[in-house]
Amino acid sequence: MGLVSVSFLLVGLVLCLLSLLPMLLSNIRAHLGIWLPLALGIAMVLFGRFYRVVFQQASDAVGWTGFGLLCIFVLWLAVSLLVLALGYPRFTQKDPPCTVVVPGCSVLGVRPSKMLLRRLETACKVLEENPDYSCIVTGGQGRGEDCTEAQAMKDWLVAQKIAPGRIYLEDRSTNTWENLSFAKDILKENHLPQRVLVVSDRYHLFRCSRILEKLGLSCACLPCPINPVVAFGYWFRECVALPFRLQRKGRKHP
Repeated sequence: MGLVSVSFLLVGLVLCLLSLLPMLLSNIRAHLGIWLPLALGIAMVLFGRFYRVVFQQASDAVGWTGFGLLCIFVLWLAVSLLVLALGYPRFTQKDPPCTVVVPGCSVLGVRPSKMLLRRLETACKVLEENPDYSCIVTGGQGRGEDCTEAQAMKDWLVAQKIAPGRIYLEDRSTNTWENLSFAKDILKENHLPQRVLVVSDRYHLFRCSRILEKLGLSCACLPCPINPVVAFGYWFRECVALPFRLQRKGRKHP
């Protein structure tokens, strides 16, 4: 088995494994970040195994062309992941006063989902350590949710002894762009510090920082923990969809 076959089989099997693990080990709903790498992985495995049989005399040319495309794909994925992981401004305690903004995420009835809960736990710690900070919780009411995401977040923070007067609700938004755009209006209306501290998942922060830049706001970002079993799907989805999400106000993505 040659270099081309081994490379396609190896990369394809890795993609399949990383895509299947979240569905096997957690109750996560399948999304683009799971189905797309799974489909790509299956296609790569089939190509690596059968391209010589299918293309016969042209197999060398097809194989090396495919190998070149595979190298480009791996390079694109590596660079994209590095940009998402490193391309946002970090928060430090030396920063000037900030307003904490927590982008919306799914709610289970009236309770924050596990992903949203991790964002809230991180935001709560910042608010406890910085009693002069205010917080804007964002997100409207989605399908299957019994209250707005913003209200569920406020209720949770209040239960953690964060004063209700420090928490502002943005309960109309349906996507990240609206989360941050509507939060900007609240900043101005309530004369809050115009520097924003976004608390969200690490893969999400590069997009948030670029959106805030477009809105004319300075920002810092603070990542929250994420379940490593489900992480790859969200990172992969963000790599693929990021150029479109920065340009349009589309449907909500956690």
